[in-house]
Amino acid sequence: MGTPSSRFEDEIDKDYQEWQKKIKNLEKKILKKCERDLQRLAAAGIDRETLLRLLALAAVSDASWELAQMRRSQAALKSLSERLRTMAHDTESVVNSPLSVLRFWHNLTGAGMGRGLEGPKTLSEADPGVSFIVTGMTALAEKLKRESENFGLYLRRFGQADTRVVLLLARCWMFRIKAPDGACLLKKGQRVRLSMDCLDELANLLTDAFEVAGKTKVFSADGLRMTFKRHARRVILQWLKPDPQPAKAEIVVTPLPKLPPIHMLR
Repeated sequence: MGTPSSRFEDEIDKDYQEWQKKIKNLEKKILKKCERDLQRLAAAGIDRETLLRLLALAAVSDASWELAQMRRSQAALKSLSERLRTMAHDTESVVNSPLSVLRFWHNLTGAGMGRGLEGPKTLSEADPGVSFIVTGMTALAEKLKRESENFGLYLRRFGQADTRVVLLLARCWMFRIKAPDGACLLKKGQRVRLSMDCLDELANLLTDAFEVAGKTKVFSADGLRMTFKRHARRVILQWLKPDPQPAKAEIVVTPLPKLPPIHMLR
């Protein structure tokens, strides 16, 4: 009998295999129904296998589930950030108060009364780690708040668009500016035009792909052109940014230990 971890991994593998099978079957159906448009786009330089996979992924996905999950994550981050901030504030007031130390009350009302003993240290004074924890809670609350804001920015930017359709448009654009051997068709110094053609064929393909998947959604060239302008261009610009050069690792040369005189090694 396998461990819970191995059983979970087996279930994940099984689900993934079923999902792969579903995608493959959908690709075959799309190919059968849309062979003419696929041939036209292949003649325009768009790889047919890649296009088939992107069409199947767009048709089989449920973007509403993904958006709902992201909104839940955003709400959880925001709620935890606010609770941490409140807890850090309350914790700071408690650990910095002498009233939170028993010795204070011992000196005031107990056996230490009237002996003129020195006032007790607060919890934060007695243990510097306490203040460090409070500071860490505040820093974590701020980090969670920023991540929640990032979710909001992403949802506002892409929440009204199917990200897989956006990816399909961006990837097709990349094929249109590259030769079959992978070389860029743009001449040196030529300005990159962030616009997409073949939109009528892509609209027909997406509509048919969704129909094959049992979904009713009609795409148009104008709608895809707007999606490209609002969303796919941002994806392309991210792809075109040069990768940051990794920082050169510093080579630390450790001097060899000084050996004793030869006569001492005999």
